[in-house]
Amino acid sequence: MGYQSSEVRGVGGWLAFFLVTLGVFTPLNVGFALFQTFTAQNEVGDDWAAIRIIYLIGNGSIIATAWFITWRLLRVRKWQSVRIAVAGLCLTAVVPHAFEIIAGSLVTGAPIGNLVAGWGYRLFQPLIYSAVWTAYLLQSARVRNTYPRDGEDDGEDLAGVFE
Repeated sequence: MGYQSSEVRGVGGWLAFFLVTLGVFTPLNVGFALFQTFTAQNEVGDDWAAIRIIYLIGNGSIIATAWFITWRLLRVRKWQSVRIAVAGLCLTAVVPHAFEIIAGSLVTGAPIGNLVAGWGYRLFQPLIYSAVWTAYLLQSARVRNTYPRDGEDDGEDLAGVFE
Protein backbone atom coordinates (compact mmCIF):
# COMPACT_ATOMS: atom_id res chain seq x y z
CA MET A 1 0.00 0.00 0.00
CA GLY A 2 1.06 3.58 -0.65
CA TYR A 3 1.23 4.64 2.97
CA GLN A 4 3.74 1.89 3.77
CA SER A 5 6.09 2.60 0.89
CA SER A 6 9.23 4.64 1.42
CA GLU A 7 9.03 5.49 -2.29
CA VAL A 8 5.84 7.55 -1.92
CA ARG A 9 6.84 10.88 -3.37
CA GLY A 10 5.41 13.81 -5.28
CA VAL A 11 2.18 15.71 -5.11
CA GLY A 12 -0.51 13.07 -4.82
CA GLY A 13 -2.87 11.53 -2.31
CA TRP A 14 -3.59 13.63 0.76
CA LEU A 15 -0.99 16.23 -0.24
CA ALA A 16 -2.85 16.87 -3.49
CA PHE A 17 -6.13 17.02 -1.60
CA PHE A 18 -4.64 19.56 0.81
CA LEU A 19 -3.38 21.72 -2.07
CA VAL A 20 -6.80 21.63 -3.76
CA THR A 21 -8.57 22.63 -0.54
CA LEU A 22 -6.03 25.37 0.13
CA GLY A 23 -5.57 26.71 -3.39
CA VAL A 24 -9.11 26.34 -4.74
CA PHE A 25 -11.76 25.80 -2.07
CA THR A 26 -10.38 28.24 0.50
CA PRO A 27 -10.29 31.18 -1.97
CA LEU A 28 -13.75 30.26 -3.27
CA ASN A 29 -15.16 30.15 0.26
CA VAL A 30 -13.49 33.43 1.23
CA GLY A 31 -14.52 35.04 -2.05
CA PHE A 32 -18.12 34.01 -1.48
CA ALA A 33 -18.00 35.51 2.03
CA LEU A 34 -16.61 38.74 0.56
CA PHE A 35 -19.37 38.78 -2.05
CA GLN A 36 -21.97 38.41 0.70
CA THR A 37 -20.39 41.25 2.67
CA PHE A 38 -20.23 43.59 -0.29
CA THR A 39 -23.81 42.89 -1.41
CA ALA A 40 -25.35 42.98 2.09
CA GLN A 41 -27.52 45.79 3.34
CA ASN A 42 -25.90 48.55 5.36
CA GLU A 43 -25.93 47.11 8.88
CA VAL A 44 -23.84 49.58 10.88
CA GLY A 45 -24.64 53.01 9.50
CA ASP A 46 -21.83 55.36 8.55
CA ASP A 47 -19.14 52.79 9.36
CA TRP A 48 -20.28 50.34 6.65
CA ALA A 49 -17.66 51.45 4.10
CA ALA A 50 -14.86 51.04 6.66
CA ILE A 51 -16.17 47.60 7.67
CA ARG A 52 -16.12 46.50 4.04
CA ILE A 53 -12.52 47.64 3.65
CA ILE A 54 -11.54 45.78 6.83
CA TYR A 55 -13.14 42.57 5.49
CA LEU A 56 -11.46 43.07 2.13
CA ILE A 57 -8.03 43.39 3.76
CA GLY A 58 -8.52 40.43 6.10
CA ASN A 59 -10.03 38.09 3.52
CA GLY A 60 -7.68 39.27 0.79
CA SER A 61 -4.74 38.33 2.97
CA ILE A 62 -6.20 34.84 3.46
CA ILE A 63 -6.56 34.34 -0.30
CA ALA A 64 -3.06 35.70 -1.03
CA THR A 65 -1.47 33.51 1.63
CA ALA A 66 -3.36 30.40 0.47
CA TRP A 67 -2.26 30.92 -3.13
CA PHE A 68 1.33 31.61 -2.10
CA ILE A 69 1.54 28.45 0.03
CA THR A 70 -0.02 26.39 -2.76
CA TRP A 71 2.39 27.81 -5.35
CA ARG A 72 5.37 27.28 -3.05
CA LEU A 73 4.51 23.64 -2.32
CA LEU A 74 3.93 22.91 -6.00
CA ARG A 75 7.07 24.63 -7.32
CA VAL A 76 9.79 24.57 -4.66
CA ARG A 77 10.59 21.05 -3.48
CA LYS A 78 12.59 21.93 -0.36
CA TRP A 79 11.80 21.47 3.33
CA GLN A 80 11.70 25.26 3.66
CA SER A 81 8.44 25.15 1.67
CA VAL A 82 6.85 22.94 4.32
CA ARG A 83 8.05 25.29 7.06
CA ILE A 84 6.58 28.26 5.19
CA ALA A 85 3.31 26.35 4.73
CA VAL A 86 3.05 25.57 8.45
CA ALA A 87 3.80 29.16 9.42
CA GLY A 88 1.34 30.46 6.81
CA LEU A 89 -1.42 28.15 8.01
CA CYS A 90 -0.92 29.25 11.61
CA LEU A 91 -0.82 32.92 10.69
CA THR A 92 -3.91 32.82 8.49
CA ALA A 93 -5.82 30.96 11.19
CA VAL A 94 -5.30 33.82 13.65
CA VAL A 95 -4.06 37.14 12.22
CA PRO A 96 -6.76 38.10 9.66
CA HIS A 97 -9.57 37.32 12.08
CA ALA A 98 -7.89 39.13 14.95
CA PHE A 99 -7.30 42.09 12.63
CA GLU A 100 -10.96 42.15 11.57
CA ILE A 101 -12.21 41.98 15.15
CA ILE A 102 -9.82 44.61 16.52
CA ALA A 103 -10.25 46.98 13.56
CA GLY A 104 -14.02 46.48 13.63
CA SER A 105 -14.05 47.35 17.31
CA LEU A 106 -11.99 50.48 16.71
CA VAL A 107 -14.21 51.63 13.83
CA THR A 108 -17.60 50.89 15.36
CA GLY A 109 -16.78 51.29 19.04
CA ALA A 110 -18.32 47.88 19.80
CA PRO A 111 -16.64 45.89 22.58
CA ILE A 112 -14.27 43.21 21.32
CA GLY A 113 -16.08 40.59 23.41
CA ASN A 114 -19.33 41.27 21.57
CA LEU A 115 -17.62 40.92 18.20
CA VAL A 116 -15.93 37.66 19.22
CA ALA A 117 -19.27 36.30 20.43
CA GLY A 118 -20.84 37.31 17.11
CA TRP A 119 -18.26 35.32 15.16
CA GLY A 120 -18.83 32.21 17.28
CA TYR A 121 -17.65 28.92 15.82
CA ARG A 122 -16.27 30.64 12.69
CA LEU A 123 -13.22 31.62 14.75
CA PHE A 124 -12.40 27.96 15.44
CA GLN A 125 -12.77 26.53 11.93
CA PRO A 126 -9.46 27.97 10.66
CA LEU A 127 -7.69 26.80 13.83
CA ILE A 128 -8.90 23.23 13.32
CA TYR A 129 -8.02 23.28 9.60
CA SER A 130 -4.56 24.63 10.42
CA ALA A 131 -3.94 22.07 13.18
CA VAL A 132 -5.01 19.09 11.08
CA TRP A 133 -2.96 20.03 8.04
CA THR A 134 0.06 21.09 10.08
CA ALA A 135 0.07 17.65 11.71
CA TYR A 136 -0.18 16.05 8.28
CA LEU A 137 2.64 18.13 6.79
CA LEU A 138 4.97 17.33 9.67
CA GLN A 139 4.18 13.59 9.89
CA SER A 140 3.55 12.44 6.31
CA ALA A 141 6.01 10.13 4.56
CA ARG A 142 4.95 11.60 1.20
CA VAL A 143 5.75 15.13 2.40
CA ARG A 144 9.05 13.98 3.90
CA ASN A 145 10.06 12.29 0.62
CA THR A 146 8.84 15.12 -1.62
CA TYR A 147 10.43 17.97 0.34
CA PRO A 148 13.87 16.80 1.57
CA ARG A 149 15.22 18.50 4.67
CA ASP A 150 18.29 20.66 4.34
CA GLY A 151 21.39 18.52 4.50
CA GLU A 152 19.56 15.30 3.65
CA ASP A 153 20.70 13.43 0.58
CA ASP A 154 17.64 12.74 -1.53
CA GLY A 155 19.67 10.74 -4.05
CA GLU A 156 19.61 13.36 -6.80
CA ASP A 157 23.13 14.64 -6.04
CA LEU A 158 24.55 11.12 -6.18
CA ALA A 159 22.73 10.35 -9.43
CA GLY A 160 24.20 13.50 -10.99
CA VAL A 161 27.73 12.19 -10.46
CA PHE A 162 27.11 9.24 -12.78
CA GLU A 163 25.65 11.21 -15.67
